[in-house]
Amino acid sequence: MKKLIYLLVSCMLFSLAACNDDKEDNGGSIIGLWKVTKFEGQVFGDEDISDPDEETYWDIKESGIDVYNYYKGKLDGDVEHATYEYDGKTLVIHNDGYYGTCTIKSLTSSKMKMFIDYLIVQYNVEFERVDALPGEKSSSGSKSGTENGHDYVDLGLTSGTKWATANVGASKPQDYGNYYAWGETAPKSDYGWETYKYANGDYDELTKYCSDSYYGKDGFTDSKTSLDLSDDAAYVNWGGKWCMPTKAQQVELINECYWVWTSSYNGSNVKGYIVYKAKSSSDKGKIYKGNTPSYSLSDTHIFLPVAGFRSYGDLYVSHGGYLSSSLNTDDPYNAWQVVFDSYDVSVSGGNERYFGHPVRAVCK
Repeated sequence: MKKLIYLLVSCMLFSLAACNDDKEDNGGSIIGLWKVTKFEGQVFGDEDISDPDEETYWDIKESGIDVYNYYKGKLDGDVEHATYEYDGKTLVIHNDGYYGTCTIKSLTSSKMKMFIDYLIVQYNVEFERVDALPGEKSSSGSKSGTENGHDYVDLGLTSGTKWATANVGASKPQDYGNYYAWGETAPKSDYGWETYKYANGDYDELTKYCSDSYYGKDGFTDSKTSLDLSDDAAYVNWGGKWCMPTKAQQVELINECYWVWTSSYNGSNVKGYIVYKAKSSSDKGKIYKGNTPSYSLSDTHIFLPVAGFRSYGDLYVSHGGYLSSSLNTDDPYNAWQVVFDSYDVSVSGGNERYFGHPVRAVCK
């Protein structure tokens, strides 16, 4: 594999930072999984979690960097799980009391460039891109193409819609990614009507996307039934031809694909649905529970993890729910989404707009 050394990292990160210094890194070739092949020195305190002899991997994504330390292909149980925040000068460590990984987060693109440049210059770090962590199977065979730096899968849908391989804010199919309120384009720590962008503090005080005067502030209504691109989390964060799916596209995904529930996708211990390109018309719209010998991860598919939703400061993971761009015009304080658990998959219009949900993008 081709090594990514100082000059290449600097050029790529500089270009990302130059595009938008005030927003988080929104994609490009630096996003992905990298193995540390050279590291001279310690930077993370007593535990040298970047020792290449112990197989260290950096998973660089929009929300930050996950650092995995392995020894002979297994997680080193002595490595603490902590949160690292870098302000350009200092590295702040927050110990969460777990093991196996650490997370560097809260980095804008410019700060990520400064942080990685600092490591490369001070500690002579070199990387090479890899497809999967040790013990994980690569599912890159399901990739059909790339749009503006992000991979997609062609599931053979009638509309020609292509679905992203990972959630917005994630670099792997099993990662949850970021959470967005409907019509908002950045994650936040508190999801409620009081903090929602297009309401004056409550569900019946809407200020945009309102088809019923009862729910509008001072009787406000408009004719908008789907998100403007400026309010589309997929488009704003990924650009290019990416956007959030419509309700119709989510219905099509349910009706034309073969859905298989798994409690551990690709050995990751993350549960959710593997959504396969149907091999026959009789498989379309089926929801299969259990082993399915006629399908495997080498077949064309996407994976939708049960990432749950956020309400106020809490995360609930009892089911999966992915936002569409479509307003529920009967109850405009709600939006349509695909929802699922191990028993069923459906499209529901009962999602209150202030909830934080993951987004799976589409393109054509």
